[in-house]
Amino acid sequence: MAAKARLMQRLWRLLQRLPLERRRKVLERFTASQKRALECWILGNAVAVPQAFGPRRVTLASTLKEQSPAVGTGSSQNIVRYKRGKVTYYAAQMHLGSGLRMLSKTERCLQVAQSHELLLRRVRETCRSAVVHDECMGQAIRESLADLADEAKRIGLRFVVQIRIPWSCCALTSPPFRLRNLELGLRSWQRLHEARTAISSLAKRTRRGRANLAEPGVQRAWQQLREAYLASTKHSPRAISRLQLLEEEFRLRRKRDLEGKILAQKAQEMRLARVEAQLEALLSRWNEQRKLSLRHCTSLRISQKVRAVVPPVL
Repeated sequence: MAAKARLMQRLWRLLQRLPLERRRKVLERFTASQKRALECWILGNAVAVPQAFGPRRVTLASTLKEQSPAVGTGSSQNIVRYKRGKVTYYAAQMHLGSGLRMLSKTERCLQVAQSHELLLRRVRETCRSAVVHDECMGQAIRESLADLADEAKRIGLRFVVQIRIPWSCCALTSPPFRLRNLELGLRSWQRLHEARTAISSLAKRTRRGRANLAEPGVQRAWQQLREAYLASTKHSPRAISRLQLLEEEFRLRRKRDLEGKILAQKAQEMRLARVEAQLEALLSRWNEQRKLSLRHCTSLRISQKVRAVVPPVL
């Protein structure tokens, strides 16, 4: 009985490692009595049956994300420093929604830039409850700046669209949009944000946390993002050169992901073939054990009948 229990457990573990379709094909090779015996063993050992999939895999990226402290909202986080020769200039910046950033004009005095940051913070607090959509966001910004129009002009308030690329550590940044071009900037932000969301949803993350560019539809989504970025930058030479670098990186990453996908498929096929071979060997051993058990039972019955008919020799 112990040997049969170990055989059943081994069979069940190997069956769980197969996909559903291949598992069904393997189960078709079982006889009705073998299927019934396996089902009875599974029902009787429901607690001891191992799970097909273990707990969530802990990766380095998830560990660092959980252990990383929250970024503070102090003034040092929202002040940008520019070095021009021997002179340092300061400007206030603040994120407003996903991929939209507010920026003030540069000042040589740090205290003046910090006062600009207070105005940006007031605008962000007013727009925080707005829906992330171009019309609603634009309306919220206009309402928040209705009473602060003079101050916004004084600090040179501008809006910059900044979109992170899934396969690159750099971002695509649009030229700054002033208040008179706010609607144009928000339309560009919406198009870029939708294209970037499409790429992120198509390029499924791997276990290491990086985007898989071998997924279908990623190249088409990248073309949409490229057209939206060129439209927002008015086909400037700097934007074209930036896109050429990203496209070269995209082609290299996509080629590497395609090769990795082919190798992963081959390795997966080899693993499944190995599992099926192990299942075939276990099934053959089970059939041999059943045949030996039947022969043993038959011989026992024959010997009992012979003993009942033939009188014992004195």
